[in-house]
Amino acid sequence: MSARDSARRAAGPLAWAALACALTTCGAQDDDAGPAGYAVDLADEIPMTGRPDARFAEVDLVMRQFMKWRCVGAGTLAIAYKGRRVYKRGFGRMSGRASEALYEGCGDDESNPFDPDAALVKPDTPMLIGSLSKAVTAAVARWLIDERMHARGVELPDCTGPLCACSDPPCPATAADVPLLLPEMDLLPEHLASLLRGDAPLPVPLNDGEPCVKGHDPAYADPRWADVTVGNLISHQSGLRRDTPSWFADEDDVMHNLARLRGYDPGDEEAWAAEHALVKLRDPAVAGRVDTSTVWLSKRYGGAPVYFVNNHNARAGHRPIDEPLMLAAGLCLEFNPGVTNYYNQSGGPYEPIDRVGSYSNSAMTLLGRVIDHIQRQRADSTYAAEQGDPHSHWGTALEEFFREQLDIEGGVETPEGIYPYQRSSAWRSPGEQPTPRTWAKGTFYPDGSPLHRPFCVMQDGECTFTPWLEGKQDDVQLRPARDLTRAEDPERGFETVPLWAQEHPLGVAAGGLAVEAPVYLEFAREHGISGSSHALDNGNGDARSEGRPGSHSGALIGGFAYVYQQTGGSALTYLPPIIDGHLVDDFFNLERVMITTPVGVDFIVALNQREDPRCVANLWESGDWCSWEYSVISRIISYGLSRVDWDAVAADLAAEAETVVGMAVDARGRAHYWFADDSHARDDGDPSRFEGPGGAPEDKSSGARLDRYSLPSTRVGGDIVGVAMDAADRVFTWYDDQRVSAGTPHELAAYHDPVRFELAPEHDVYDLVGVAIDQRGVVHAWYADGARSEGTATALARDGAHDFAPATGYAPEDISAIAIQRGAGPDGVDLVWTRYGDGTVSRGTVDDLAAYD
Repeated sequence: MSARDSARRAAGPLAWAALACALTTCGAQDDDAGPAGYAVDLADEIPMTGRPDARFAEVDLVMRQFMKWRCVGAGTLAIAYKGRRVYKRGFGRMSGRASEALYEGCGDDESNPFDPDAALVKPDTPMLIGSLSKAVTAAVARWLIDERMHARGVELPDCTGPLCACSDPPCPATAADVPLLLPEMDLLPEHLASLLRGDAPLPVPLNDGEPCVKGHDPAYADPRWADVTVGNLISHQSGLRRDTPSWFADEDDVMHNLARLRGYDPGDEEAWAAEHALVKLRDPAVAGRVDTSTVWLSKRYGGAPVYFVNNHNARAGHRPIDEPLMLAAGLCLEFNPGVTNYYNQSGGPYEPIDRVGSYSNSAMTLLGRVIDHIQRQRADSTYAAEQGDPHSHWGTALEEFFREQLDIEGGVETPEGIYPYQRSSAWRSPGEQPTPRTWAKGTFYPDGSPLHRPFCVMQDGECTFTPWLEGKQDDVQLRPARDLTRAEDPERGFETVPLWAQEHPLGVAAGGLAVEAPVYLEFAREHGISGSSHALDNGNGDARSEGRPGSHSGALIGGFAYVYQQTGGSALTYLPPIIDGHLVDDFFNLERVMITTPVGVDFIVALNQREDPRCVANLWESGDWCSWEYSVISRIISYGLSRVDWDAVAADLAAEAETVVGMAVDARGRAHYWFADDSHARDDGDPSRFEGPGGAPEDKSSGARLDRYSLPSTRVGGDIVGVAMDAADRVFTWYDDQRVSAGTPHELAAYHDPVRFELAPEHDVYDLVGVAIDQRGVVHAWYADGARSEGTATALARDGAHDFAPATGYAPEDISAIAIQRGAGPDGVDLVWTRYGDGTVSRGTVDDLAAYD
């Protein structure tokens, strides 16, 4: 058995069961089992995907426990150690509840259905991450603003104190020090910048005519906007309120003030007719439905004219977020920008401030608009893909940043890897994201009244949105979704939408991204993450500082996520009660526990819901959303990590330099080896020259050359399950995510990005022990149960299945790599080289691997 799989293959279903029985009492347990009547629950009914690894059995356990106890449908977890990913797994199902078994308090089959046909969640399944998006927004903004500073020759003075972003002034100025309204930088479009500068009157003053500061004219924006910096926005030090005025909430929202925001007279029917015409022009696919919907709505209002309007001021060329930001400009800042208690000077010349910043979604939303503006000028694009057009991702600032700064050009389960989640299942390929779940109205799948297609009705001399704002009339749904689909009974109005798809998206900057967990881990390796409002520059999105911890959580309808950059050490935390080292299901009585975690562990966990009916205070209507219960997951995962043998993990990482994950022989008879640490070696001789344990073949002969190889986005050498060369020396690489790429020995996807491949029936990807290509171009695959299949790179068993025999004294699962040297055997037949986990090499045929020994 190969070194890398010796522990991992032991973690199959039977081994997991044996491990569980060794740790706890197996079988059914009475209600009074254990101290205080607790019973240990292994939650083994929650399905998992990804490479089994006994080293992380405790992490698997706590993740499954949390999902079961909190009724979660889907989740992913990825872990890195000292910058190297060591774990990624998926949990649960893409729709419905995670397992067929119901758990007490999680709802019945109707409110929490099980879908037997639902696919399992893969380790790279994209998940909604909520406010974890803010670190990405901050990083993209820093990158673009820094680039613009250099391109325009903008130089700011060093900060000499006392209030500086660095701890030891003088501090060289960075992108974070740039004033938001600095004319030379041009960070916002003029229609927004002129309002914030006070050059233009506010379209909707929202401070009841009261001045924000002494001498302020309330018809104009708060003059303190002049002091707001990019760093203030990133670090929640701007004074902006927590949330941007919404599209639809109260009298201060966009819909109640739409005419004023767009400069229309409410009775100007010509202006509303122009809006209506532009709705049809911008979305011709639904133009016919707009017409029929208009006729139907008009009849309900006595023949009054009905006009659909765009959900943003498209006539003026504005972005969807602009009108909420224009309303925000009409509010006073809550405090002076840049106020923080980190710089209080006790006993010195500066009075204590006693004021921290205030967490602000609005600030990050505004920063996203900065990115939009810069990217429009430099690349005629936006921050991220548009709602309804996921393919517009390419060329956006988000795509460019991950490609240029992190060398991530895509994901595994999605082409992008990270993208704005689309609030309609019709806008993404089915199955890419788990169906979002939210507990409301007695079900995990409540519906809602859509907010995507506003309209007004001409009544009493003005076009009023009151009918649309009311939403229903005698239980008839009046608000259409984006596609304007009518209900099954047309007289019932329009179809409702899932509650998670109800909201009008106001931009992705503050919390609208979906991401594959390994993609975010790569981001976290290079960039700091913080939601702190206690510092002038909290480091969010900046280059990561060694030894600096980071964490943040994100929650929204249909998602909860947490990321943690650990610096190690012991700390007291609160967890559910522990019996024999295992947590039990009691979130009412958390206990104080000391746990120790190592230096250099990062993790990201994501779920497809943020609430459940078992919460201590499940008050969805009041906005509680079970936030307290779900915040426990970071501590539960940390507890699982504290029970990992990190010395063993470190030893395995060190051994990757000696762990062969692929072997091939090129057309010139030279042996190639790929190692788990992303290194590649080429030897001038055949594989017999590199026999026995040890490092690269340069240790064995003078003809070897060692270098690095690059993998497709987010993958590492340990993900490889097979490598082969064809007659033209093209390298095909198979990965444990069931994809295969084509490239060169040093760039594994140089010719073709990874695409899905199919295995022999009744086998999974972890059964593969070797793959090779013969002189006919047939791809042979060998499996740990002694089966061999023939086919193509993408259909490994297309041409049938056979059996094979390894060398005497070895089992099929002992094989670490197989290569074919075309025509090098007796009478010009192919010679099959097999390398075993202990370094032994055999020679033979595809069916008898040691036939020529």
